Amino acid sequence: MIDMRVAGLSEDLSSPKRSNGEGDRHPLPEPGVLADGLGRIGIGNHTAVIAYDDQGGAMASRLRWLLQWLGQYQQLYQLVE
Repeated sequence: MIDMRVAGLSEDLSSPKRSNGEGDRHPLPEPGVLADGLGRIGIGNHTAVIAYDDQGGAMASRLRWLLQWLGQYQQLYQLVE
């Protein structure tokens, strides 16, 4: 069964920009915050994830990298146009 979920760059895959203005536009989220957010949209340690975006793969690559960074995702794929 395929179940599609949507993760947004600013909402789910980044931390808010620091109030002091330091850092990048989309800072890395804290690992626990990221894992909790992914859990809210249905992605857990044993979820097969197929990442895709309509922006040339940049957002799908970020999701894939973040999941690998967390180190708990075994079934991780990215569709490439």
